[in-house]
Amino acid sequence: MLDDGRSFAALYHDGRLSLMREWPAASGLRYVSLDEQVGLRWHISGGRGRLSFLAADHTAAPITLLSECRPLTPGR
Repeated sequence: MLDDGRSFAALYHDGRLSLMREWPAASGLRYVSLDEQVGLRWHISGGRGRLSFLAADHTAAPITLLSECRPLTPGR
């Protein structure tokens, strides 16, 4: 987290590292790719994560890539 309160994330998916910035969400945390052409969205709410893709097209609908993601418990 930066001093001004903004946060960023790095997400590795499908052989590619994507840098993401925090984006307003109704609940939980949402991050979007810094590069609009990458189109990844990571949303965390209620301890679960969802990764989706949104094409850089104002008519596009999001496509869920992963859902119901949970953190790993060490030792399992």
